[in-house]
Amino acid sequence: MASPTTVMAKAQRPNSPLSYPHDIANSPYFTVLRFREYTRQEPTERPREKDGGTIILPLPAELIEIYNITYAQPAMGVMGLAIKDMGESNNVESNAEVLRQRLGDPKFLTDAITTTTQQVISQLSETAGAAMSLVLGNAPNPHMRSIFENVPLRLFNWTWKFAPRTPDEGREVRRIVNAFRRHSLPADNLGGLRLSFPDELFVDFVGKHSDFLPKIRKCVVVSVSFNHARNAQPTFFHDGTPTHMELAVQVQEVNQITRESFAE
Repeated sequence: MASPTTVMAKAQRPNSPLSYPHDIANSPYFTVLRFREYTRQEPTERPREKDGGTIILPLPAELIEIYNITYAQPAMGVMGLAIKDMGESNNVESNAEVLRQRLGDPKFLTDAITTTTQQVISQLSETAGAAMSLVLGNAPNPHMRSIFENVPLRLFNWTWKFAPRTPDEGREVRRIVNAFRRHSLPADNLGGLRLSFPDELFVDFVGKHSDFLPKIRKCVVVSVSFNHARNAQPTFFHDGTPTHMELAVQVQEVNQITRESFAE
């Protein structure tokens, strides 16, 4: 991992980045946010990424990683028990034999017909289904199972609290917030007939021990929130620049994450 000084030097070429506070280069840790403009000159051309500017900030107030995995919960129905038994076998021949035994069992077929009738009646009338369950003294077993579906794209919520020491530092905060607004929004294209994609975002948490910090892949900004008066009571410098502000952004990775994304 490159040192903070090296990263700062690269970020300052060719355009000077926006940064807060002004002496952030002396900080042992900071966040580098690089925006890239996504364009296609022609539909048949490969997309191009153009430098859109860099913002350098302290680490966010919290660095939380959440990995969501989506599982469906289907009701397997009257065949669920047979399928469960089949799943406990490890070869096709045994599975076929289990299914034949189940379908050849008169009691299983009778119970299956009764259960199916209960389920159909319950779908037609909740009251009638409840009444039938009361008569039979049981309820249909839905045989619920967890079935893997997908891995949603990761979302990150980051917050920065600003307390500028001078009006000039406060104006830099305003430029940073406007940059987030600008890069997160689409642009008019073809006289307003179309909207160009918002810019992509590349995030790096930089520091001496950054191996312990989250590794974020290419993102897009999905939400920007700015509080002009963080301390509830607005206060200002002599030129009207707020003295306490807060920026909250939500970003979403554009590619799905898998186990191959992590080393041992």
